[in-house]
Amino acid sequence: MSSVALRLPLVLFALLFCIAIPVSALPPLPYELYGVITIDGNPAPAGTQIVAKINEQIVGELYTESEGEYGGSGTFESRLVVNAEETDIGEYITFWIGDRQAAQKTTMQAGMSQNLDLTFIEGEGGTIDASLPIVPTGPVETPQAPLMAAPLLGLLAGIFLMRRKNVF
Repeated sequence: MSSVALRLPLVLFALLFCIAIPVSALPPLPYELYGVITIDGNPAPAGTQIVAKINEQIVGELYTESEGEYGGSGTFESRLVVNAEETDIGEYITFWIGDRQAAQKTTMQAGMSQNLDLTFIEGEGGTIDASLPIVPTGPVETPQAPLMAAPLLGLLAGIFLMRRKNVF
């Protein structure tokens, strides 16, 4: 078998490797929350379940470990972790204990952590916007020339290598 026939699959593989292949987007990083929690002015009991929702969809939940607090600011402390889709960024997160909604609501932001005190008072569900300033999370503009040039550079490298070995 000739050396051209042996190297041809290698050159074709190099060309295919250089072609940009679309990759599906990764889900955004979670949004983590912690703070003080009260129900009708009293500290929420330990074991209280807090549910986070975006557009009526449950996106996170946490059981309180101590009276009047949910999660903590420490590196290894638990937090209310909100996992959402990229389309949910900027949407309001509401907080629930059973069928009662907290007075506070906040907008979903990927990869952020927020100290948010939650108060559950009859008739005040979702009336306080406690959102942090929105941090842009869109794609970063990058020049497209390197991606478009990759197949051409792979082809030129293959030709150079084959000529170097005097195959042509």
